[in-house]
Amino acid sequence: MIRAILFDMGGTLDGDGLHWLERFFALYRSFGVELARDTIRGAFDEAERKSGADEKIASANLAEMIGLHVQWQLAHLGLKNPALEQHLVDGFIAPVRQATVGNAQLLAILVERGFELGIVSNGCGNVEKLCADFGYTPFLSVIVDSKRVGLFKPDPAIFLHAAEKLGGDPGTMMMVGDSFERDVRPAKKAGMKTAWLEGASPRECPDPALVDLHLRRLADLPAALSAASWHRHLADGTWAGSPCRASLKAGVLAAGRGERIRGESNLLKPLVKVGGQTLIEHVLNAMSEAGASEIVVIINEDSLAVRDHVIARAWPFALRWIVETTPTSMHSFLRLIETLAAERDEGPFLVSTVDTVAGVQTFARFIAEARRNEQAAVTLALTSPGNDEKPLLVRLAPTGSRIIALGDAAAPSDYATAGVYAVRASILREAEAARRDGIEALRTFLGRLLDRGYQLAGIPIAESVDVDRPADIETAEAFLRSAPV
Repeated sequence: MIRAILFDMGGTLDGDGLHWLERFFALYRSFGVELARDTIRGAFDEAERKSGADEKIASANLAEMIGLHVQWQLAHLGLKNPALEQHLVDGFIAPVRQATVGNAQLLAILVERGFELGIVSNGCGNVEKLCADFGYTPFLSVIVDSKRVGLFKPDPAIFLHAAEKLGGDPGTMMMVGDSFERDVRPAKKAGMKTAWLEGASPRECPDPALVDLHLRRLADLPAALSAASWHRHLADGTWAGSPCRASLKAGVLAAGRGERIRGESNLLKPLVKVGGQTLIEHVLNAMSEAGASEIVVIINEDSLAVRDHVIARAWPFALRWIVETTPTSMHSFLRLIETLAAERDEGPFLVSTVDTVAGVQTFARFIAEARRNEQAAVTLALTSPGNDEKPLLVRLAPTGSRIIALGDAAAPSDYATAGVYAVRASILREAEAARRDGIEALRTFLGRLLDRGYQLAGIPIAESVDVDRPADIETAEAFLRSAPV
């Protein structure tokens, strides 16, 4: 069993498997500086050498460190160009800031699962400062900065030093890093399990026997740990000291225009507040209560303010975004499921529209029951038709949860869809044909699945409110005040 996970910093916790040199090389090119790769490498290596020797770095935060690094690179190249300097600094820092928001959420997930966490970095004396800057410090039990301890990768001794600080057997620990030679090989020599963060572009593995987990993205780590045969839960159902929960991926449909509720204020629908929280926060909190370890949100290209609002706070799950102006609700739905299933995960995935307001435990109870029906391609949460202008009516079989009719064919009915679904990847077999045939509405696609023999199930849930018009806000407020937990 793995009880502790150690991370590299540069290229790993400040990014997603992309080395600093590659980032800077791309930034030079994007500014129109066409220098040979070896020339850029020479400047980069000189800046790295100075970073390890200059005491100013030892107390620098991210902005200060990158500012000095870029100055040293340009001095080595003999370039004096303030615009280029600003381009390199800003272009490097912005994606780091974005990555660290998601990585802080990842660390929170791992701590919740009961893991002790630490960092082992060939640092410049400022790794602790960076951890505080990135919001990582509350989740870490140990920070090993090579300059502070006098041990440097790839010496296995630095990993054994970290293991000693954690007070455990290296065999109960895993090292996660983007460098095979500085992270994977020496950590394995120290007796640890290893996870190699390869990044988006596949890399040749020098020695596959030394890698226990291959990761394309750092966000894949929780699911990879769940799937690893050597780390499945113990006989008593615990994960390294914390309750074991089946890994759950979830998705939020937030790409609609929401014209009816925007009104004169032009407020984006996901940012409408009900009960002191935005609609998207209500959904994300409910998915978190359901045990989601990763949530994908799809928004359109005019809704970046939604992403900015959400990532401004820490969440106890990995958060991913699809920014795409899709033509219809069906296209958004399929795009979301394709993303959730990209790592060959069959589901079921918990999916909700962004305007569904329900009790805080409603999603958790729904997905727990939906998981029991392994035959259903889609399970729909059902509520009363209520005041929805166009409810999608549902008729269940006389016994059980199987859906036998949708829409007009289900009328009259006491049930309508509540905008919450448990979806299995098997429906993607119908995706290409549905797009080709011009299907636009999600309800039409669900009807097509039923007609083609896919099993659809329905689970009645406690009342929920679909916030689609300004008048619905007051209804939702009243519902939340009276809703059972």
